[in-house]
Amino acid sequence: MTITVQNLNLSKGRQPILKDINARFASGTLTSIIGVNGSGKSMLVKALVGLENYQGEVKLADDKVAYIPQSTVSDQYFSVFEFVLMGLYGSLSWQVSDQQVDQVNQVLVDLKLSHLADRKFGALSGGQQQLVVLAQALVGQPTVLIADEPTSALDLNKQLEYLNVVQNYVHQHDIVGIMVIHDLTLAARFSDQIYLMDQGQLTTTGTPDEVLQVEALQNLYGVGLEIMTTRDGHLAVIPLQVQAGLNQ
Repeated sequence: MTITVQNLNLSKGRQPILKDINARFASGTLTSIIGVNGSGKSMLVKALVGLENYQGEVKLADDKVAYIPQSTVSDQYFSVFEFVLMGLYGSLSWQVSDQQVDQVNQVLVDLKLSHLADRKFGALSGGQQQLVVLAQALVGQPTVLIADEPTSALDLNKQLEYLNVVQNYVHQHDIVGIMVIHDLTLAARFSDQIYLMDQGQLTTTGTPDEVLQVEALQNLYGVGLEIMTTRDGHLAVIPLQVQAGLNQ
């Protein structure tokens, strides 16, 4: 399973947003898209799932795609179990089968959410809601998982837990994983591949070691920073100070 993007362009009115995007997203690979605010990251993933009109070509051989947007609008009175069950909407009928009940229960166990099964979705914290939305995305066993800033409302513990689940699912089920993320240390820790986006273009691609270079990141983000290697061998990107004259 592979997603191939060729010569993708997207405009709003006369304003070009995405310019000549060419990319490849392979199965078994978790890809992060990074870049400053307004660089076109969210527009790109929306184009991939068909939520934005574009020129060019997106080759997607399988339509079993789960998309997690930045914000989710839902019936706040659904229980967590019911909310996750809606992830099986394509196969639901007037009666829920034992197999469907088992699928929901299993994903709740996997994400350590079983204790919330009977709680109302609207009564959960923002972080809990994001984990439940992930459960809904995974219950249908997608072949493509696309998430837009999925860890924005999570504390440190839940960020690691969430991304461990995503990374393991992508690798174990050999699916395509794509996420937009701002935390460069998390991108380095969990990504197999990173695309760096700047002013509507994908300018750099490669492994975290290849893409996360001090000079390039300082010029892009307009900050002084250091990149260190943690004791377990992962990169950590440490912003130090805003640098005048950069990112202007």
